[in-house]
Amino acid sequence: MTLLATDLIFGRSGPDVVSYIMHETGDATFLMLILALSMSPLRHASGLKVFLQLRRQMGLFAFFYASLHAASYLYFYIDIGWIYLKLEILKRPYIILGFLCWLLLLPLAVTSTHYHQKMFGAYWSALHKLIYLASIFACLHVYLQVRSDFTKAIVFSAAVLFLLAWRIHRRFFSIDLRLQRSKNLT
Repeated sequence: MTLLATDLIFGRSGPDVVSYIMHETGDATFLMLILALSMSPLRHASGLKVFLQLRRQMGLFAFFYASLHAASYLYFYIDIGWIYLKLEILKRPYIILGFLCWLLLLPLAVTSTHYHQKMFGAYWSALHKLIYLASIFACLHVYLQVRSDFTKAIVFSAAVLFLLAWRIHRRFFSIDLRLQRSKNLT
């Protein structure tokens, strides 16, 4: 946020300030999503519990930047004219994916406290798995709006794909290892 403000103050944002704000807040959202997803593999690899605390912060930052991204779109591009929003959605379907991503992040941000974790119990963990779907929607959102240079979309999507593959591998392959170990012990 400070870098964005500094760039705007010193004129490093280029001639199209609105586009710069949109891209920077969108990129920050995606980076925070990737960082939030990377905290579990980092914790697993290092054994340090600090990554679990950072995961919550990164998720809240992702929601913050996603909210800034959506608000700047509504203010600068739509001018908060809801009639125009319908036309924009028909012209640009990636907007729906971005909005769905934000909608999925909303309950995660609201229920990110220890109080909600205790209140929901096992349902809290299931609810917070929505970040996986949100990250897939974010990948599609970025990919569908690219017109020429797919580099950023590919890099972001590869990072998300790697992190989701790690989870799938850990969930299913780890069970096989545990079963194999228990068979070897008997």
